[in-house]
Amino acid sequence: MQMWLERLVNRSVQHGFIAGHFGGQTVVFIHQEKVARHFVFYQETDLLYRKLGYLVKLGLAKGSVAYIKLVPYSIHDRGLSLLGDEERRCFLEKLKTVSKPLNNFKNIEKAWHGFLHCYGADGLGQEIQIILQKLSSEPEKGAAMLRNRLTTMQHNQHWIDTLTRIMHGDLEASPKWAYDLAKEWLTARKQAQGYYL
Repeated sequence: MQMWLERLVNRSVQHGFIAGHFGGQTVVFIHQEKVARHFVFYQETDLLYRKLGYLVKLGLAKGSVAYIKLVPYSIHDRGLSLLGDEERRCFLEKLKTVSKPLNNFKNIEKAWHGFLHCYGADGLGQEIQIILQKLSSEPEKGAAMLRNRLTTMQHNQHWIDTLTRIMHGDLEASPKWAYDLAKEWLTARKQAQGYYL
């Protein structure tokens, strides 16, 4: 896991992701390349956290960081829109709750194992099956999907770690809190009217 984080930071810096040095303060935001390149892929789904995200607004004054503000948004078939007051409050509260246990490297690693456990061998098999079907029915799209899994660090490390834990027989070894956290963020559903937070 430590090597994965180091590779992620190194690759992010190589690609010039948002980083800067302001009045003695260093700020680095790391995210997937498609985000940095202004791609947002709309997916028809009622999964809540596939429909929500946030921007980071950084205020500078006199060569230093004046403020950092999270700006939550929703993703829909018309593009992006800012969350309303109550939805924003709920989203930021959920983000705080999910971030709280991730206060040290050991807990981050446990949360990663919870994610892999929740995703499971079935999730990996289903993802591979979808890609194989797309390669058959829409070769260009299937190739793009597979290439994305192989070349995007988050996806390829996800596959590598899932396969490694399957091989070692410890895919389902994760703390309950970590599994539950992943389960909520992977399966929570959007209500018909507004967001269920």
